[in-house]
Amino acid sequence: NANANNVVSSDYVFVPGLDPSPDALEHRRRERVEEIDRLLHRGSERLLELQCERDDLLCAPNPLYNYTKAGDPSTNRTFGDVRTTREFNFPSPELVDEYIGELVSNGRLVSLN
Repeated sequence: NANANNVVSSDYVFVPGLDPSPDALEHRRRERVEEIDRLLHRGSERLLELQCERDDLLCAPNPLYNYTKAGDPSTNRTFGDVRTTREFNFPSPELVDEYIGELVSNGRLVSLN
């Protein structure tokens, strides 16, 4: 649309172009990778929170983890008031050795040494 002053009006906004140099491109790539890493980290933390809460609500903890609760469960009036965290509880070396021995003796695992 041209008006009386020969000025064109448009619904578009001018955005200055990005620097096309290889250094600028590499910098933008690194910034994007860092942003993706931050988003993945936040997402994995949230996923862990939800897994712990789910285990707690189902009263079905995963036996490979030790669970601890933060807060006073007696004051828990709504879901999510008490934060449950978990830490991986790897089995003892004796139990691992016994399990591997059982797998070898049953032929389900072949020892290469």
